[in-house]
Amino acid sequence: MDELVSGGAVSGGVVARRVESGGSEPLATTHHSPVATDQLLQETAAWRLIGLLFEVPTAADWRQDVNALASEIAAEDVQQAAQAAILDASEGLYHAAIAPSGRVSLREVTYRQSMTPGQFLSEIAAFYKAFAYQPSLKEAPDHIAIQIGFISYLRMKEAFSLVHGNAEEASIAADAARKFADEHLKTLASRVAEALQNCPARYLQLAAEAVVRRVGVSTCPSDAVLPNCGAIEEDCSTCGAAPGAE
Repeated sequence: MDELVSGGAVSGGVVARRVESGGSEPLATTHHSPVATDQLLQETAAWRLIGLLFEVPTAADWRQDVNALASEIAAEDVQQAAQAAILDASEGLYHAAIAPSGRVSLREVTYRQSMTPGQFLSEIAAFYKAFAYQPSLKEAPDHIAIQIGFISYLRMKEAFSLVHGNAEEASIAADAARKFADEHLKTLASRVAEALQNCPARYLQLAAEAVVRRVGVSTCPSDAVLPNCGAIEEDCSTCGAAPGAE
């Protein structure tokens, strides 16, 4: 996994400077030991929680799930994002920021305009099919919550394989997580984190930065014009949803 960098590309300036002090380790192959397995399970829970933060907070038990997952992990950056979500998240605030009603898209295809959407989405679907990943969330396969869920799923498969003494299967899962993050999630998370700068839905910005901290900042130039979520602050303040409302 590439090291975090600062400066340079569109998503490598402000975002890199914000995330490089977080101290989270990039995705890496873990050798079997009780401590290593516990670390993998921590990572699995952290990824699951980050993915949950990018879902629309409409379910009655959404805050309960966020709080429950937050109680299981030690990562400070994810804890911070979770606490901000518990305090402030609402359906109105989410939709004011996130497309189609808001300015910021959470789909990778938005930032890959030079690629054919059908072929691009088929490539992502092939990744999922190879590992029997069937997300329950009803979003497009390139949505950031689906991609994050895939990383969480692969980390869990790696931990399961290690516990059962199957180092080869664990290595396959770890390699797939790194490859998928490098080819897809790194670019998407970098673009989303940059677009969410100064966004009133701060928990989403913190969640995006937590992803970038784990997968690295993309140095590839974007072929799409990045929106600025901060520009909708006035609209968000009048969306009619009080902080914490469902």
